[in-house]
Amino acid sequence: LYNKKLEKKHKNLKIYYDIDEDSMNLKRTFFAFALQGAALSGVNLVLSLFVVTGLNGNVKNASLAIALFSTGNLVGSIASSMVLDRLKSFSRLVFGSLFGSALLTILIAFVPTIKIYYLIALLLGAVVALVGPALTFHLSKTLDDLAYRKGINYLNLFNSVGQTTGMLLGSLILAVLSSMKDPSKMRSVFISSAILLVVASITVAEREREMTIRRKPSIYTTKLLFTKVVRFPKKFFDVLNIRKLDKRARVFMIAVFISFFGANILFSVFSIYLKLYLKLSSQSVFLLYAINSIAANGAFYLTGLINDRAKDKLFVRAVLIIRAMLFLLMAAVGYFHFKFSSAIVFVSFVIIGFSWPFFYVPLSVEIVKLGSPASRGRIIGFFNISINIAVISASFVAGYIALKLGYVATFGIGAFFLIIGEIAFSQVPGKRE
Repeated sequence: LYNKKLEKKHKNLKIYYDIDEDSMNLKRTFFAFALQGAALSGVNLVLSLFVVTGLNGNVKNASLAIALFSTGNLVGSIASSMVLDRLKSFSRLVFGSLFGSALLTILIAFVPTIKIYYLIALLLGAVVALVGPALTFHLSKTLDDLAYRKGINYLNLFNSVGQTTGMLLGSLILAVLSSMKDPSKMRSVFISSAILLVVASITVAEREREMTIRRKPSIYTTKLLFTKVVRFPKKFFDVLNIRKLDKRARVFMIAVFISFFGANILFSVFSIYLKLYLKLSSQSVFLLYAINSIAANGAFYLTGLINDRAKDKLFVRAVLIIRAMLFLLMAAVGYFHFKFSSAIVFVSFVIIGFSWPFFYVPLSVEIVKLGSPASRGRIIGFFNISINIAVISASFVAGYIALKLGYVATFGIGAFFLIIGEIAFSQVPGKRE
């Protein structure tokens, strides 16, 4: 992250590994985020597959589990947007999130009913959602503009490499346990993911630098705590008020919502589509997602070479058009049943993975430009809220469409919203208003 080339260009550039008592070592932070990516890559795939193989559910039940997990992400994103601008100890927040995620991941592997499974999925989504915004905000406060672009790219690269590793690990586990039934295989993936999350939490754990000071309870502090608890629901929903953003930020967030909604119309049911429609084994599903992630890793390297902010908007819109075309291609393949249908679907999915960094990295760079430094945490939180609301909505809709109208209609509708998202990004004002 800190190299001689950057030092020559910016003599005054300094990246501190310890900005204050509570800041985290960036190397350990990146490594922990990679471990979280490895863990969640397995969890995200198994989360829907386990509903079908272990709890006797259907594609609608599976998409509902994803929707509730995403609802938890939304709650976590809202909570993070409320505390990031005030929080001093990022390491404690990240440690608590990672360790709590490990406990919930173990728990969800052994629930007896779908309803309890839904509840744990919701809680897990809320807890894991705290890490990403906290690390993004930490980098934005620590690095200057050029270094921040590099930092975001490397942070996501580490996470993407972690995802690839997690999927390959999941595939290996399924191969080794090939003699076992699918539910037992899925539980093994959950357990291995929990172990990775525990290691990640240990990586970012810090010893207390100060002795604990015991204070006697007072009426004032009790009243203050009570006031915060009472006002929490109002502040919670106040974060969702898009009217408090300026015009540029509002249009940007709407475009983000539409784009992620369209993409997740497909992604919410894609693993089930591979399993039930294309008849792939669970191991093959993991391998395909791993190849998709490997393609993204290569693209993250390329996006790290891009320093021209003027191209960010162009990349975002180009990716949306390309993805829409690929979604339509997969829909056509499913409708006309071409000779090499499966191969076309696989190649399209890998290209979609390759396109991801060219979409997400420019968005992450632009998002910090939408507000002042004092409101940056709130803007980052709202960005993640927009994504999570889109994923939640898409998960509910995708499951219903796939069950009632089929996968072809699902992919076609996803493509339609991606095109609308591209049009929305073209309407984002060039300057902050």
